[in-house]
Amino acid sequence: MEEKPVDEQLQFYRRLHWAQRIGRGLMALIVIAAIIGVFGTGPISYARAGSAGAISAEYERFARRQAPMEVVYHVNAKAHSGETIDLHMPQNTLEHIDITSMVPAPDRERNHGSEVIYSFAKPADGELTIRVRYEFEGFGRVPFRLSLPSGEAVEFTTFVYP
Repeated sequence: MEEKPVDEQLQFYRRLHWAQRIGRGLMALIVIAAIIGVFGTGPISYARAGSAGAISAEYERFARRQAPMEVVYHVNAKAHSGETIDLHMPQNTLEHIDITSMVPAPDRERNHGSEVIYSFAKPADGELTIRVRYEFEGFGRVPFRLSLPSGEAVEFTTFVYP
């Protein structure tokens, strides 16, 4: 068997070493991204949408398909007249998720065209906090929107990994 010249072997080992360094760097970047929350729960995954005014939401930007998730909605009840607060959620959002629980449970739930309207009793303390637990049915970008009859809304998007 014929041996290759030393120069060719050195060139091969230099390329191999270069490829290993790139591979190690990529693996380190993936680990760092996972730690900070790019692939699920972590500091950059947590977010807040909406204003401190009428309605806001705490959610995660990244999620996994069929993994339990939670969104916390905050509604300023003082800004609403009447005994109930109606929240409108588009049907296309509900096509992507399976709601497992809503605390507090709505007093009334009804379909109205392309939306589902959840009615809650107006709290005495001035803020209605709703915890919605759900699982994603598919993967990709999932838009969320929850609005009030006045037109004020909170919108955000979660990216769902398979």
